[in-house]
Amino acid sequence: MDHRIFPIVVCVLVTGAIYWFLSTSALVNPLFFPEPKLLLSSFNDWYASGDLLKDVLSSALRVTVGATIGIVAGALFGGLGGLYPKYYNYIEPIVEFTRVISPLAWIPFAILLFGIGDRPAIVLVAIASFFPTFTATSDAFRSIPVKYLEVARLFQLPKFKAVKIIYFPYCLPQMITGMKVSIGIAWYVLVAAEMLGAQSGLGYVIQTSKLTLQIERIICAILVIGVMGICIRISASFLERVSVRKVQG
Repeated sequence: MDHRIFPIVVCVLVTGAIYWFLSTSALVNPLFFPEPKLLLSSFNDWYASGDLLKDVLSSALRVTVGATIGIVAGALFGGLGGLYPKYYNYIEPIVEFTRVISPLAWIPFAILLFGIGDRPAIVLVAIASFFPTFTATSDAFRSIPVKYLEVARLFQLPKFKAVKIIYFPYCLPQMITGMKVSIGIAWYVLVAAEMLGAQSGLGYVIQTSKLTLQIERIICAILVIGVMGICIRISASFLERVSVRKVQG
């Protein structure tokens, strides 16, 4: 077995064994630790009703759209800030002030401005995913070695061509690291936003199940969120390797 897979398998088995022990013993309230067969029954009902697929697709669509907007905007403005540091100094105080505010603090404003539905969640995800990419990109562009810039001046490269030939290949690894952080933050912000401002999605399932004390459904939704988060991380790591290999040769 692959040395990377074995620890994961062990972790899953140990966690499952601990949960099974707690759910079948009298040590804890069975309301909070339903038996595995009840979890399987709840998951099967969720799947058979068609709501599981609908909720997964709703969350996936929101995080994809919101993270794409935030990451593209972060890379664009971060690159501009790195290329023109004199102008970046004017917006840095605003960026730094806004960056330290939790994205969840914007939930009431997003709901008031955009109502209930997809738009407030997408806006919150975009805000959350903007700053890690922006910071990583601007820092990468501003850390270009002087000798590379001298080569660009020596060959009188236009700014756009210098970005394509020099800046982008050099900065890409750091930019992608920021994008991976953005995607991770976007995922947990999305779930929190769906609990308060959506009518579908995995966060919405947790919120409505809490009101009706459907603990089994809550645990099922948490497990689905975790699995999707792992899949997103694996996909981001794969794209990172492919992109870096393609750009840097």
